[in-house]
Amino acid sequence: VFVHGYMQTPSAFLYMRYRMKKRGWGKTFVVHLRPRTAPVELLAEVIMRKVEEIKRVTGQPRVVLVAHSLGGLASMYYIEKLGGNASVHRAVLIGTPFRGTKLSILGLGANARQMRYKNAFLSSLFQPNMQTSVPVLACQIIPDNLIIPNHSALPPFMAKTTVVRAMGHLGCLFSEELLDEILKFAEAETSPSTALVAPSTPTPPVPPTTEPKGQVSAT
Repeated sequence: VFVHGYMQTPSAFLYMRYRMKKRGWGKTFVVHLRPRTAPVELLAEVIMRKVEEIKRVTGQPRVVLVAHSLGGLASMYYIEKLGGNASVHRAVLIGTPFRGTKLSILGLGANARQMRYKNAFLSSLFQPNMQTSVPVLACQIIPDNLIIPNHSALPPFMAKTTVVRAMGHLGCLFSEELLDEILKFAEAETSPSTALVAPSTPTPPVPPTTEPKGQVSAT
């Protein structure tokens, strides 16, 4: 199940879902986060309702969440605060501002305020060294033009992390390297017959001298 980011739409994952289908994964689903400016707590409820709908349609007891940016914050709130761990097998969080981003001051709405760098909401949601209730893979994007400072994409809690070298915060969704990481994590204990939901511990930022490496919607 895919969960898009701030001010985005489910179409953000069209290419990734297409590539997954070509690799043998069947039906995938997307969550449409609305209202766009709603607080994270309400967006988490949107995810909860969609996951329950997908479980009814597919007969699967749990899903894999793949969430981008703000979608990662809402997904983690759903998992840790709304009992989503009972319905989520594992979660992939892409370019998620666990400590916020300094650019959010330019954003609109309650969720933009909740993404401000080092704000109280994120500090209370992500306690240092907390143990998540489901396995999590956090993907730090290098370079990431919207998560500033970039190390904010490194989770403060215990999780598996990876660095993906891609063309920025939105361009990463077209990265084959990122898709490889997602499928490797999802397939570790999940077969392609399991519903995949698209909303770890990332390694430190890569020094500047390092050369970069090269969805069917259910609404």
